[in-house]
This record gives sequence, structure tokens and C-alpha cells, in this order.
Amino acid sequence: IISPITGYSLNTFDQVSIMMNHTGFADMITTAIMNTSDKEEAVSLFNKIKKYYSFDADLILSYKECKDSNISSYPLTSYQNMNQHNLPLATLKDGREYNGDYLDIQKEDILSFKTILKPDFVQVYYVSDNLYSKMKINPTLKHPCLSKIEHLS
Repeated sequence: IISPITGYSLNTFDQVSIMMNHTGFADMITTAIMNTSDKEEAVSLFNKIKKYYSFDADLILSYKECKDSNISSYPLTSYQNMNQHNLPLATLKDGREYNGDYLDIQKEDILSFKTILKPDFVQVYYVSDNLYSKMKINPTLKHPCLSKIEHLS
């Protein structure tokens, strides 16, 4: 989605979701919110549109909260236990640790991987109050990037 001000995508949010009965209108609101520059502006615009048009809707915003500056993907440094070729470290079915370039083995030879993802950011999900009150979050769900699910108050 291109910002009309800069001509480039703002990339503030990885995801904007509007839940309401009118999908076409939800799509238009999503596009507008994707062009906001931060969470506060997005929530303000959402609330203004809701008030002006008098409709019920819920909002989810998702973005990366970085430990360093601006990040939009997983750099190689996000992966721990890489082999000498900067590729995932694997354990083969015969028990050996594999350190090659994966050109000389088949996927059937691999038992498991020792490489894990430890990104330099967390994925943040903010949801509108109404939706937040209805959510049931599985406490056993584990994901290396997900650390926050909060409501937009």
C-alpha cells in the first residue's frame, strides 16, 4: 500500500485487520489505517471512522517491536546453531551432526534440526477492547516472535 504523502509504503504495520459485516468498507478502512505512521494515529483514525459512520467493528494491528532499529525480516544473526556454511545445523538419522551444504543429502536423511530462531524483535498484536474481551489465548502456545497481545485502550 503506497502512502499518498511519500509515494512509498510506510511499512508501519505487518497486518491490519478490520472485522465487521461490510467487507468492502472494511477493506477501505484497512487501506487507510495501513497508511498511518504509528499505533496512536491508527487507533485515532479507526475510532473517528467508527464514530462518523456509526458501525460496530473490531481492529487488530500487528507490527514488529525491534530490539535495535528498523527490521523487516529475519537476518542470519536471528538463527542460532548454524553450520559452517551458515545453513541450519541438522542431525541425520544415523546420529551424525550434518555440517554440509545440503547438496549431498536427501531430506529423508534428516532426523531433526538444531538451529533455532531467536529474532531481534517481537511481533506485537494490539486488538480493540471488544475483541480482546472475547479472546481465548492458549497459554501453551509458543512462538519465538510473539510476546505481546494487548488491547487498544
